[in-house]
Amino acid sequence: MSTITMRRATESDIPALETLVNLAYRGGEATVAWKNENHLVKGARVVPEELKDAVSGANSAVFVAGTADGELIGCVQIEKEGTDAIIGMLSVHPKHQNIGLGRKLLNAGELVGRTEFGCTVGKMYVLCGRPELMAWYAKVGYQPTGETKPFFGPETRLTALVEDAHFVVVAKPLS
Repeated sequence: MSTITMRRATESDIPALETLVNLAYRGGEATVAWKNENHLVKGARVVPEELKDAVSGANSAVFVAGTADGELIGCVQIEKEGTDAIIGMLSVHPKHQNIGLGRKLLNAGELVGRTEFGCTVGKMYVLCGRPELMAWYAKVGYQPTGETKPFFGPETRLTALVEDAHFVVVAKPLS
């Protein structure tokens, strides 16, 4: 594996980001089944308009991991919401999973939330029905808050493939 670099995403990264995120979440190519959601949700995880807002928003940042030849192989979004850093869109290309890149991206997201946005808590919204993912988040310090968020309604491009789809909120102090 060549050297992996991390940097802040720009608008020129949007086409590659769209491909990466949708492959990671919905592509079904992960070497470990719990590392994607294609069995729980149908529809694109992200579209270019959302990525433009994430990349260029005043209270949002996207960090990307790439290879020496410029291929994007991972990303994470950080969005400031009060004193919380909402960390999402954590994606690793299926061919580059299981090398610790997800944890490095998560650490980068936490660092940006704490140092750039002044946040004290990292929060994530995890789609229900992913116990192995919840266990991984617990291993890196995120605990369920007891709060849930509803799944997106039928007006969106997404369709839940399971009954009672919702998000479980997990959080961790960013000290």
